[in-house]
Amino acid sequence: MEYDSTPSTSELPPWDRLMRAFLTLLQSDGPRTTGDSVCELFFGGPWFCDLVERRAKQAVDAHALRSGCRDDLEQEIALLFLQKAHKQPDLHVNLDVVEGHFGGWVWTIIDRLCAEAIQHLHRVYRFEGNLLDEVESTTKQNEETKIDIGLLIAGLPQATQAILALFDEGYTLTEIAELVDEQYWRVCETFRKAVAFLRDRLSD
Repeated sequence: MEYDSTPSTSELPPWDRLMRAFLTLLQSDGPRTTGDSVCELFFGGPWFCDLVERRAKQAVDAHALRSGCRDDLEQEIALLFLQKAHKQPDLHVNLDVVEGHFGGWVWTIIDRLCAEAIQHLHRVYRFEGNLLDEVESTTKQNEETKIDIGLLIAGLPQATQAILALFDEGYTLTEIAELVDEQYWRVCETFRKAVAFLRDRLSD
């Protein structure tokens, strides 16, 4: 079956363009479909990003997280979606019914990832706003640790160093993506890998 991405003259739901692009991608690439291509597709349009923002706002308004943590939650949802897409690029879509239920299906994915993200943030993050707190598992900060982190960061790629420097200055990952002119999910992935690397090296 060929999926026609040309909009009809009738009124289309806001997710129609994304749905048809996603189905076309799966059809054209088949098993070669990558998580990166899926993420570029979903985060490349406003509808999916607005949905993530709306779900995160609902969670914060319901006091699932403290006020001011909405950006953290949106970032975590994006990272979890990235992991899901890399693990299963077709997102376990049911091709037999997806055209009639795409909007609800995507909302269910985001809703489940939001619940997982909230649990993860409660368990792992302490919500301090600087890089040292992201890396260190204790609240004590010392000059020796700061020097170690500085040396490790100096060995990272320039693009990664720029992201970490901006985060340490207080910018959110959303703001950093705009400043470095990179897709939000790529900035999230780079940041998460860098923090994991720093934690691992500091624990040696």
